[in-house]
Amino acid sequence: MEPAATSMPDAEARRRLASRMVNTLPAFGEWATAVRDFETPYGRLGYRQAVILYAMRHGLISEGTVSPSLLAEHYGVQPSVITRVLVRLESSGFISRQTDPSDGRAQTIQITELGTTISVYIEELYVGDMLDSMTFVDADQIDELDRTLDTLTRIVSDLQAKRRRNRSAPVASLDPVPALDEACDRAGPAGDAADDLVRR
Repeated sequence: MEPAATSMPDAEARRRLASRMVNTLPAFGEWATAVRDFETPYGRLGYRQAVILYAMRHGLISEGTVSPSLLAEHYGVQPSVITRVLVRLESSGFISRQTDPSDGRAQTIQITELGTTISVYIEELYVGDMLDSMTFVDADQIDELDRTLDTLTRIVSDLQAKRRRNRSAPVASLDPVPALDEACDRAGPAGDAADDLVRR
């Protein structure tokens, strides 16, 4: 009987923690996505463009060679959504695209020096804002938070793996309103214009 008595509080504590995480962690996402466009000394960059540059610079895409189809799969969006973002990134000089030598129909993407520069600049904006809100955190809490983030990273990795195994579940996207993307895709060029207008 004793093991059952000790496991119950642990189960309840885990459930309370899971509930707090579900309710608290999305606020960080809301903070991160609040700015839809960045005006920088290196040019103007939309949020979705910044996300792709960040992922490329930090090697967050699983395979070594980045392609439009791989990005679409990684973010769970339609390929046409990624194509529009890549066109803007390329026209601004933030990425370059080449034909895949092993498959003439495919393209590979590389971040340029300018793309790296603007990505670092935007990341520093986020880091600076976060540091400003961490002034009350002492040294012991920093160590504790660092260990906690390691744990959260493992949890997120498991959640993402389950999501990939179950494609019928809602998929996290580059955009908080994926339905808008789908509508804009169906509308063609007019949808692109509407998409840009809504996101400004």
